[in-house]
Amino acid sequence: MRPVLLRFAKEISDQTDGTRGERRDLAEELAGHLDETFRQLVREGLSDAEAEKQAMLRFGDRRTVGRQIQQALYPYRRAMILSLAAGSLLFGFAVFYAVLFSDWSASPVWLILSSASGGLLLVFAMDPPSALNRRFALNSMFLLQLAVLLAGTMLASGSSGKPGGILAAAGWLLILLCLALIYRTSAYDYRTRRASLEKHDITINLMNVTTGVLSVAASLFLLWVYFAFTDGTDRFWLFALVPAGFWALTYLAQGLLLSKGFVKTAYGITGVQLAGLIAGLLLFFRVP
Repeated sequence: MRPVLLRFAKEISDQTDGTRGERRDLAEELAGHLDETFRQLVREGLSDAEAEKQAMLRFGDRRTVGRQIQQALYPYRRAMILSLAAGSLLFGFAVFYAVLFSDWSASPVWLILSSASGGLLLVFAMDPPSALNRRFALNSMFLLQLAVLLAGTMLASGSSGKPGGILAAAGWLLILLCLALIYRTSAYDYRTRRASLEKHDITINLMNVTTGVLSVAASLFLLWVYFAFTDGTDRFWLFALVPAGFWALTYLAQGLLLSKGFVKTAYGITGVQLAGLIAGLLLFFRVP
């Protein structure tokens, strides 16, 4: 395999949102096609360097070809991410100024978080880093965005005036789009390379995302309760992050266990996640 052709094929595969293994397989397949064209051109009398150049020219622009493959493999997904990122950035500034001008109170921390998470999604959608585990990276960003959107929707709902209600409705639409992307990424866009684990991979990821959404919602609710009923001068608010942090650690553990074939243990961790959420709710509301 010619190194120049393999590098060219890798640059094309890096334009897609597959896993590292899927991108590697795609690059090898594309390089095989390029190599066939190269050999044909050499037989026609071209030098090796000229044949390489012509093979790549005939294949097309790497970015254009990569985006065409992306659209074929994951139709409309990048457009959905771009819509979520752009909508979230606009939503963030709109809520900030709506609350500022209606209630004369500002939430600069939330605006910074909203801008940072929306900007990160925008960068990832436009030029995703090739070295990342994309399912984990995307779901982590989607969950962060979900938390930011929930917080923004609560801010908009609490503000006085008609703009607050309109922004709250827009926030719920963005939340639905975010949830759709989370479930799509978990169940359909990325699959395990081992066919025997595919069904379990889909099931566990769907369950895991569900517990993740509940955990993030629980952390946001606890933060809201804390800041609503205290002056916010101590650091007890850090305990509100326990549900989301516990879920993140178990999410990582599940992924590692499933990749090594420990399916039953991975399912068991989902049970631990649910039990932890239920126990936390019972403790919070002091239900006997």
